[in-house]
Amino acid sequence: MNKSEMPPAKKIKIILFSFSGLVLLFFLGMVIKIQMDKSYLLKNGVRVKGSVLDKYEQGSSGRKGVKHNYQFELSLFIDTTGGKTEKTKPQTFEEKMDALAADSKERMQNQFHEGYAKVVIEVTYESYEKYSRGSIVDVVHLNDDPGSSMLIEDLK
Repeated sequence: MNKSEMPPAKKIKIILFSFSGLVLLFFLGMVIKIQMDKSYLLKNGVRVKGSVLDKYEQGSSGRKGVKHNYQFELSLFIDTTGGKTEKTKPQTFEEKMDALAADSKERMQNQFHEGYAKVVIEVTYESYEKYSRGSIVDVVHLNDDPGSSMLIEDLK
């Protein structure tokens, strides 16, 4: 046996420690990314009020017991009046047709549907128990993306 050759038990031990270290780094990276995303949402997000339309609780059982998932269906109140400028009235037929087409395209792309958006978000157990249907909650979401909504109190 050569002196440079390692016993198989030592090789396995090194491989296991390396793999465990990589898995730990991966999970640590995921935790840091989630915290950074929450921080970014709090800092750069749009804060709006939302009404709890419905509450959902889903449970799934596994070897470690039952895992619960809590969700709210919210109607978010979006301020659609801010940022709109006065438009000049079109004079010619072509200008009128262009204005109609632009308004139609804007309405089709407007995901806030005349001042509100309907979203389903995950919440903590504490928030699920605290609020009932019809409650008004504080929500933050990224600009023009109501699907990224989260309760402000769940971010802190």
